[in-house]
Amino acid sequence: MIDAFTLSHYTAVVAIHTLGFVVLVGAIVVFDLRVLGFSRAVPLRALSRLTLPWCFTALLAILPTGLLMLSAHADELLASRAFQLKLGLILAAGMNAAFFRTGPWATVPAWDTGVTAPLTARASAALSIVLWAGVLSCGQLVSAIIRP
Repeated sequence: MIDAFTLSHYTAVVAIHTLGFVVLVGAIVVFDLRVLGFSRAVPLRALSRLTLPWCFTALLAILPTGLLMLSAHADELLASRAFQLKLGLILAAGMNAAFFRTGPWATVPAWDTGVTAPLTARASAALSIVLWAGVLSCGQLVSAIIRP
C-alpha cells in the first residue's frame, strides 16, 4: 500500500526528498563554481572525485521519495505546469551534464588546476547552475500547490 504509506508519512518523504536535492545541487554548484574559475588552486579532477559520490548518494534519496510523492498525487502533479517544467529542467540539466562529460571534460588535464576553463566548459557550468536553480524553484512551486 504505497499510497497509504505516502499519505501517512508525507512530511518525512518531502523532507528526505528536499534534503536529497540540497545535497545534489550543493555538490553540483560547488563543482560548477570551480569550473567557472572560483578556487582555481583546487584540482578539478580531485573535486570531481569528492562531489560525484555525493550526487549519486543524493539520487538514492531523491528518486524513491519523488516516486512516492508522485504515487500519492499523480493526477495533480502530472497536470501541474510547475511539475512538468521541473521534469523538463531536470532532463535539460542531465543533457547538459552529458555534454560536459563527453565534451569539455576530455580536455580537463589542460585546465585542471590554476588555468581558466574553456568557454564551452564555463558556459555549461553556468547553464547547470541556472537549470538547477530552476528545478529547485519549480519544486517549491509544486510543494505550495500539493498538500497531503
